[in-house]
Amino acid sequence: MTTATQPRQLPYGLQITTGLSFDDAIVRIKDALKNEGFGVLTEIDVQRTLKEKRGLDFRSYKILGACNPDYAHRALDTELDIGLLLPCNVVVYETDDGTVVETIDPVTTLGRVQNPALEPLGREVKAALLRALGIDVRESPQADGAGSTDFGNVSQRVPAVGAYLRICGPEAGWHSTAVAEATTTAELPLTITGASRLTRPRRLDSSGAMMPTTPVGSGSTVPGCKRPAPRRNPEKRSRCARSV
Repeated sequence: MTTATQPRQLPYGLQITTGLSFDDAIVRIKDALKNEGFGVLTEIDVQRTLKEKRGLDFRSYKILGACNPDYAHRALDTELDIGLLLPCNVVVYETDDGTVVETIDPVTTLGRVQNPALEPLGREVKAALLRALGIDVRESPQADGAGSTDFGNVSQRVPAVGAYLRICGPEAGWHSTAVAEATTTAELPLTITGASRLTRPRRLDSSGAMMPTTPVGSGSTVPGCKRPAPRRNPEKRSRCARSV
């Protein structure tokens, strides 16, 4: 695909806007999907359907049901009911700014199943769909996110933090309530300190590597972590005093 704008990450999809005509974009995305092992099983012409069924005029809009047999088999073998979320929808429609081509985000879609065994497959399918859209997966920070953490996206600068030091167990999905609860473990300050050491070494050295103490169990703390004295705001205190 030829993109006219930067790819856009939707809450549940991946989108580009092209300078191609609607018909050319349909041909191009089908060829690109085929190169990634996807076949188009269904093709819904929304414009024609609305005209025939309701007499309504609508923009050129098609929904393609794309399926890669290998990915589908792996998904079904892992989660039998995953067929409810198949195939992968690819949408093409016209706008005043060009032709939009977008796909479902398999990471988001499969994440709703809450089966950790599907997470690697979701990332793999997403990478294939990104390539079909003409997006260089190696340069896209949204292509994997393996280095993303709850204290910032360090995928490009600190790719090993998430892989080598987990702050929670495998039962916790990324950015879930379980992750938030897992941040009471002893590993969290070590993870943050390690990331700071790699991304902001001067700032870490100047602060003396003082990290907030993290509770572990009942009353215990992580060895070597000091709790910094709270900062006081004289101006705020004076305003409170005057209000009294």
